Amino acid sequence: MNSHYKQHTIEAIDVIHDWDLGFELGNVIKYISRHKHKGSELADLEKALWYLNDYIERNYLLNEMVKQNQLDGLYDNTITGTTHLG
Repeated sequence: MNSHYKQHTIEAIDVIHDWDLGFELGNVIKYISRHKHKGSELADLEKALWYLNDYIERNYLLNEMVKQNQLDGLYDNTITGTTHLG
């Protein structure tokens, strides 16, 4: 294992598995935990931010957009006299 993953008393992989974080949030932890020990600090923090934004978009923003579009569609159909409950 690379030395930048062994800079702490707890390894990032153990936290990721123990907390059941999955791919995106696991990468957030990975990049934050190693940012001072490998390559460019800023590059690793930017990667962590990218994965966090991706997680938020996929799990919260898109779900809200889908819910909103479904409600809008139901409302529009109700106004026109047609109902669609799909």
